[in-house]
Amino acid sequence: MIEFNEMVTLREKVKYLANGVDPLSGIPFPNDTILISNDNKKIFKQIIEILDRVLRVDGKIEKIDKRFKCSFYITDDQLSKVKLSETPIPISTFTYSINEVIDKSMMKKIQATQITNWLMKNGYLQEFEHDDGKIFKVLTEKSKEIGMSSESKENAYGRKYEVNLYNLKSQKFILNNINTIANVSSVI
Repeated sequence: MIEFNEMVTLREKVKYLANGVDPLSGIPFPNDTILISNDNKKIFKQIIEILDRVLRVDGKIEKIDKRFKCSFYITDDQLSKVKLSETPIPISTFTYSINEVIDKSMMKKIQATQITNWLMKNGYLQEFEHDDGKIFKVLTEKSKEIGMSSESKENAYGRKYEVNLYNLKSQKFILNNINTIANVSSVI
């Protein structure tokens, strides 16, 4: 039986074909090729619709709720399109750039908390409780290994706090582990 991530990848490849692009090279087909005929475009779009339905119900076609979205998963092709920042950025900004390359109509977005919880579980972050009871995630010694840093800020009320920043190295580290991060958080 075909695995979930293989179905997602297959869907992406068929989507390329439907748009007249070779899914392996990314090169558009010449206009005179049979692959971009109107009949074949319809077939490809129907295949995408079927895969969308199967993905939404984890292979159980009998009950389909169109509001249901499948769990986050990102293909290698989509990973290559994530915009990385040379300047260290907060996790919310980085999460936004990841979610920009997925098909949000059929898939749940990855949440910043999923990433930070995984980083915490693996010793890159730890929780710190302020005097007023607010809990913050702070860097550990291990976080420096992957290029994480923090910056002091002050809010409008004069409260000082730290913002965790993710440089290019830590962004790549997260992308290398993103499907594991998403799978772990969907089990929790």
